Amino acid sequence: MRISGDDVSHFNQPTDVAFDSGGNIYVTDGYGNSRVLKFDKYGNFLHGWGMKGSAPGQFDLPHTIAIDGDLVYVGDRENARIQIFDTTGRFRKEWRDVGHPFGLFITPDHAIYMSDAMAGRILKLSTDGKILGAFGEGGRGPGRIGDPHQISVAKDGSIFTANVVNWRADKFRLR
Repeated sequence: MRISGDDVSHFNQPTDVAFDSGGNIYVTDGYGNSRVLKFDKYGNFLHGWGMKGSAPGQFDLPHTIAIDGDLVYVGDRENARIQIFDTTGRFRKEWRDVGHPFGLFITPDHAIYMSDAMAGRILKLSTDGKILGAFGEGGRGPGRIGDPHQISVAKDGSIFTANVVNWRADKFRLR
């Protein structure tokens, strides 16, 4: 039995999943395949896009994915950018100079949060890719954000991260 692969019925170390308003499922199949696959809400394959590379629409480890309306945001970790696509996979634009996106989260009011594990920080981005704010310092120990891989934001504005280096989940409440 084949467990991993590069055809549409096999993943090779997927990194994240997101859902659109219609229930469609988007998977970043990052470590092994450098692609995004889209399935309907029943798990039937619809289409996919991407391959290894640095050109628009290509990826070097798509590590995170988030959807806001009809836009799909993919954190292209090793290329240090966020690429934005429509829901059919058509490339729209990219944001550079935001660090290395390990985790993305978009709130209902369209605020975009990103965890950059290489820098050990959390960023808030505008809808046009500008950094609105950042906090954190990488490393081990209390108060340090060691390798924040995933991020989520609660309704009350609390920010949660999965802190890999320190083997803990962190909760931050900004003033």
